[in-house]
Amino acid sequence: MASLGLALVAGVLAFVGSVGVHRMLDSRQRVSDASGRLTAYQHVQRALAAEALAQAAVAHDPARLPAARAAAHALDDAVGEVRRTASAGDRDTADRLAALNAVYARELPSPTAVDALGSMQAVLDPAVARSAAQLDAAMHHQRVVVNRMAWRGPLVLTLAFALLGTCWLLLVRFGRHAAARADASHQLALEDPLTGLANRRAFESALAPELASLEADSAVLLLDLDDFKEINDTWGHDIGDQVLKTIADRLAETVRTTDLVARMGGDEFAVLVRPAASAEVLRERLQVAVSEPMVVRGVKLQPHSSIGVAPVSAGQLQEDVLRAADVSLYARKRERVELSLLRQRRSPENGSPLTR
Repeated sequence: MASLGLALVAGVLAFVGSVGVHRMLDSRQRVSDASGRLTAYQHVQRALAAEALAQAAVAHDPARLPAARAAAHALDDAVGEVRRTASAGDRDTADRLAALNAVYARELPSPTAVDALGSMQAVLDPAVARSAAQLDAAMHHQRVVVNRMAWRGPLVLTLAFALLGTCWLLLVRFGRHAAARADASHQLALEDPLTGLANRRAFESALAPELASLEADSAVLLLDLDDFKEINDTWGHDIGDQVLKTIADRLAETVRTTDLVARMGGDEFAVLVRPAASAEVLRERLQVAVSEPMVVRGVKLQPHSSIGVAPVSAGQLQEDVLRAADVSLYARKRERVELSLLRQRRSPENGSPLTR
């Protein structure tokens, strides 16, 4: 009888353990697949941004056409990665992106190639959002599985040997470790890979509840580095990237714990300021922080920025708030250019503001 009971307990443990392992491995695979798809789309995003920069460069210098064609080839490689790792729906998205990229490459160096870039972005944005939602769903499923196993496991293990109980606890710990890794992957989806700041998606997620609240008391600062292209063209993209990292550190050190600073792309940053009344004061502090001289790999630089301000009101659309901040930014930029021209007329011997 004892042998039968022991065999029954061992059988129950084996069955429960088998089901638990299967569910946990399945949930882990879901997270891994969703994370892989999102990573592939992020590669396409970066390749599309590089393609847009190359197109802009060709518009100013036709000799850069080979670089633009190389960027188009790199985007094809990134799209191929999506096709290899994605579902049927994502493969359809990859086919559309590949077709549009072929149109873009064919139209180069014609200005109409920009239309193909816009069409690719329109196809890519919902695909990235869908992939991020799939990752969120996979992570939620994994947490549910881990939580169920965490309380069901000990109930069954009270009938087993201490050794089997220890093995079960190790299995639960393994599941929780996998969930923590999934959380880290999700965090990476909200982080700018170059600067470590929040990215555009994270910023828009933080702005959404402000727009929905009737008691919203916040503002958006939009910051753009002046003459950053000149830094890249003169000293190279490696130094340009170091400048962006240094600027990101300065912004993060200057804002308060109630504010959110994000890199929106390229040399553009945004800050969600709470409360709105402190926006102008913070704008002045950021302007001073950015303009401090820096030495990057032996090169002395003094970057300058233009910062636009837009208040956040309940019921506004995100694009309206960002557009208002952008209009304010370019008004500041025009003021700075006009002031610089006036100073040059008064003191023509002054040199470039980038290296003074």
